[in-house]
Amino acid sequence: NVLKDQGKLEEAIETYKKALLIKPDYAEVHNNIGNALRDQGKLEEAIDVFEKSVDQLSIAKALECSYFLGNYDDFDLRLNSIAKKDPTNIRVAAMSSFAANQRKSEDSYPFCPNPIELIKFSHIKNHVSDYNSFIADILNEMNKKNSVWEPRNKTTKGGFQTNNELFFSPSANMKILENILKKELNLFRAEFDNSESIIFQRWPDKVKINAWYVRMLQNGHQESHIHASGWVSGVFYLKTVETPVKHEGAIEFGLQGYNYPVINDDYPRHLYQPINGDLVLFPSSLFHKTIPVIKDVERCVIAFDLVR
Repeated sequence: NVLKDQGKLEEAIETYKKALLIKPDYAEVHNNIGNALRDQGKLEEAIDVFEKSVDQLSIAKALECSYFLGNYDDFDLRLNSIAKKDPTNIRVAAMSSFAANQRKSEDSYPFCPNPIELIKFSHIKNHVSDYNSFIADILNEMNKKNSVWEPRNKTTKGGFQTNNELFFSPSANMKILENILKKELNLFRAEFDNSESIIFQRWPDKVKINAWYVRMLQNGHQESHIHASGWVSGVFYLKTVETPVKHEGAIEFGLQGYNYPVINDDYPRHLYQPINGDLVLFPSSLFHKTIPVIKDVERCVIAFDLVR
């Protein structure tokens, strides 16, 4: 991984292959080799490697490579096959929505065909009377948590991030927050319950939430990404940018990410400038990013996923 991060892709691939001699079915290593080949522009070879694994991530990345090659017949065949076998692959759902928009065709993947239409906005004041004190207490607790600066393989830049276990042995305030998020998730489901999309038809039986704290500083931002291990994702805003300049600290939703090649730049986007106490929920397959913070201030949030 260090070799890959240094751009020494050939050396990295040779080292990954040594790992496969020890454990031939190591899905993460196959995925790493596929990523390195894709970074080299060797997309056909990358597909061959990704196809050696049957995990959701490898399946999605093979589909992406097919799209990047412009081989749309192969892409459609792969997508239809995946839809029949597993309609709950979040990364495939993201790719499918983007490809359908770019090609001006119907999104055939049934997880969540129109993710940008399923964003729900709320506020903590709907659940807590003295919400400013509640936010302050949560913020104080979060700033005592162990966190990592720009954690590897995460999208946080110019900021700190904790692990995703904030609701493991929660404090009294965090237990209150967890119950609030569960209520908001139920409201989200109820608001769009008429949808035939898989996201609602196969709603998880048990409401389990993974949550993590992100504290951004000046120049902090998050690149466009999805939460491939989630179902529904969300953000609780503890500290936002006051009187923002050029939308700094805002969240932008869209269909494009992960270097998807853009044919038509008219794909839908939604920009939202949050305030303290805002709650935002959206499908985990929807790309989102943070506009970089310009001022020398902090932007603090709790991000979370409803997981299967």
